[in-house]
Amino acid sequence: ISRPALTPAISQAVTFTAADAGRKISSSMTVNRAYRSVGCRVTDTVDTPAVTGCSTDSFSIRPSSISLSTPALNNTGSSGDPKAMTGDSFTLEVSTVAGYDGTPVVVGSLESHAGGSAGTLSGSFGAADINTGTATGTGFAYSEVGNFRFSTNAIHDTGFTSIDQTADCIDGSYSNTLSDGKVGCDFSNSEATSWIGRFIPEHFILSIDDHGVLADTCSGFSYSGTDIPFSSDPFITISALNSSGAVTANYKGDYAKLVIADINMPALTGDGTTVGADGVTPVTLVWNSGMPSLTSNNNGTFSFALTGDTFTYGRGSNDMVAPFTSDVDLLVNAVTDSDGVAATGLPQIVSPTGVEVRFGRLNLLNAYGSELQTLPMTMQVEYYNGTGNGFVANTTDTCTVVN
Repeated sequence: ISRPALTPAISQAVTFTAADAGRKISSSMTVNRAYRSVGCRVTDTVDTPAVTGCSTDSFSIRPSSISLSTPALNNTGSSGDPKAMTGDSFTLEVSTVAGYDGTPVVVGSLESHAGGSAGTLSGSFGAADINTGTATGTGFAYSEVGNFRFSTNAIHDTGFTSIDQTADCIDGSYSNTLSDGKVGCDFSNSEATSWIGRFIPEHFILSIDDHGVLADTCSGFSYSGTDIPFSSDPFITISALNSSGAVTANYKGDYAKLVIADINMPALTGDGTTVGADGVTPVTLVWNSGMPSLTSNNNGTFSFALTGDTFTYGRGSNDMVAPFTSDVDLLVNAVTDSDGVAATGLPQIVSPTGVEVRFGRLNLLNAYGSELQTLPMTMQVEYYNGTGNGFVANTTDTCTVVN
């Protein structure tokens, strides 16, 4: 077979003696380039004409290892830049030596940052540039939050030495040390690579687990002008997701950036359904925020609770209407953490179960009799029962105390 000579040439002189009995082991040769298939040519220049012989068994010269080039996403920490969303495409590059034109394959495991669990990596490398031995993959995507790296032997090539794999290398081995005159057929990253990251969720979603219940503060109803608490608090689950819609379990600890101030819920100005005496303007409603809480569940989800909140209906002239069932609509307008990860599917409304609201008063009734006598005067608890009825006695009131 006619083959071109290696460039630069690799050669050495071998001198036979009678003691060699026609068999001679050459000295070591160093080749700084990879080749899929090479052979040896031996020329005896002593004889005329020269005697030339070629090897009958071709062999490969493989790279000793594969190394990951410093990635553009080289953030090893839990904050700052660079960063990318889970599911975003990014580029990775591995290098070997010139002459390598194979295609590295990711087959091994990934390691996550401390306290995290490794996600799934999609994407692949293209064939290496034979002039540089560098292979690039532009369509990689990672499914989890945080940082990851490739474990030892996670990136390898098992096909470049195919010409040797029947007998001349050790199948399934990455060894560069001779064993019975052979090295491993495969080569890989010989140690864990540098860290790649930082990855953040693609978006949040909210799930209202419990809308809550407003308390009746006076045996089945509550008065306007008094603080109406929850008898059962509302609860919301906020989940951090990747681009495939899966929860990112590593969004926890230092890698979770969501705080309670990132949840935007605008103030209330009126009841959601009932309008006042003018028939247009909603009955006045004030939301008195309590101690809301946001608790990480350490699995990529958070529990958000409204605790200690109260709601007060107004007692202006326009608020004097017949009894009605409260319609408190708490709007979750936006959720965006400090990395800019935002919730989709908003706004959502938390609507706690309502309570009957009455516009009440104390009425001191007239007493008739001589000014020379002590006249008892009756005080009556009343509520407004609409334009046709006016104020009527509130016979079910069990809460009003007069000192």
